[in-house]
Amino acid sequence: MGHARFVRASWQNGDQSSQRQQSAFQLAVHFSGALAVSTLTMRSHSRPNEVPIARRRRMLERPRQQFRSQTGRAPQDKGRFFLLTPTDPSICTQVGRSEAAAPIRRAIKHCRSRKGLLDHLASASCKGLLDTSVLAASLQTCGNQQWWDTLKAVLALGREGQVPFNGIALCVLFRALVSCVRTFGVPPKPLSRRKEHALKLAKRALGDYVPVSEIDFNSLLSSMCRLCDEIGSAAALAWADEKWSISEGFGFRRDIVTYCTRLQLLERHGRQKEVDVILRNYLTGPDLSPNAVVLGGLVNAAATNCDWKRADKLWSYLVGRRHVEPHEPAYLAFAKAHLLSGKPAEAACIIEDMLAKGFGADDYKVAVDYLQSLVVVAHSAPTPANLSKLTSALANADLVAAATRGNVPNSARVWWGSLSQVVDALQGGVLELRLKDVLVTSNAKEHSIMKDWENFQAGSAYLGCRS
Repeated sequence: MGHARFVRASWQNGDQSSQRQQSAFQLAVHFSGALAVSTLTMRSHSRPNEVPIARRRRMLERPRQQFRSQTGRAPQDKGRFFLLTPTDPSICTQVGRSEAAAPIRRAIKHCRSRKGLLDHLASASCKGLLDTSVLAASLQTCGNQQWWDTLKAVLALGREGQVPFNGIALCVLFRALVSCVRTFGVPPKPLSRRKEHALKLAKRALGDYVPVSEIDFNSLLSSMCRLCDEIGSAAALAWADEKWSISEGFGFRRDIVTYCTRLQLLERHGRQKEVDVILRNYLTGPDLSPNAVVLGGLVNAAATNCDWKRADKLWSYLVGRRHVEPHEPAYLAFAKAHLLSGKPAEAACIIEDMLAKGFGADDYKVAVDYLQSLVVVAHSAPTPANLSKLTSALANADLVAAATRGNVPNSARVWWGSLSQVVDALQGGVLELRLKDVLVTSNAKEHSIMKDWENFQAGSAYLGCRS
């Protein structure tokens, strides 16, 4: 594919002629569908407060050795490790980033309306400040807000302005697009068409493109795995397999982040034997040993499949035999695997173990998931011991604060409030509550196998019958 080869040369040589700018942007538009993906190496000039809370938590919990440098160069950035891809130009060359456009980038990143974002872009264009970094900031905001149509409009404005993409901007685009194709607010049929369209664009645009650096290689490969994992069709998985095989000839070394995305794809789509082979034969040595991110990602994939036995097996192998130290997201994924599999008592025990080890007392997700698990257990068997655990949870000042403070997502506050009302009803002896009444969080209500169970009455000991 000629324009794919051209971009490789333009990245290396920094040619800024108008003809090359137009060709580069045309490639970027092709790539906007081709690489509509989430890359675990998030490449943007972002502060933690500029990304959604859940993503922020995952990024801040990464092992320090995965970072090539700290994020940011300002004095207040000292010791901050947030973005996997370096933002320091001495480590990772960056083009298309004007300091004069910094105020516009900041305004765009904090924009909360579609019209406002497009107005900022129009203003930047009039002032001659519509550079690659402004385009990337706009795409990042579209992804964070899941503004699919606005994202396409941003790309159109960039095309009109002949704004070229650099590697960082492409990866911001990948993250933005994957956010749009994994949105939960789109009905199944339109979402399926959106995903199918993304895969077609990906196949058409990627062509014979060859990464120009190890950073680009791993970002691209992990991005393709993430996209295909999210789409989940036979065609997507076959394409991921093809590109994974071809990547062996590029001469770059796959890093632990890339392996992590590949493992999650395989685990989620029923290819556990391949996961086991990679874990045993490829993830060895100081740079590729499994870590907490690998553990959490694999266990979360098992949770998505409602497979608590597989989650237990992965935990036993990685924690017990490979001596991986779990972090908070890994514990939460492990608890999620049991809750989604209809084993809330086990999920509660996992969270209690995590809290005893000093993790998660100030985390809203821990608070909400723990209370949801305890509520189902007490609904099944409202014994004094089970009701006492509910009382203790609501009396725990750290958990209450974690679920109700100002920066908590609104959904978490709503769930906590609803669960608290259920607790009051159970403690008041209201036995008319049915199982469906106490499944409150999205995981319990929409994704767990309990949603398909009989609508049991309180006190019917249904969990004991299924153990």
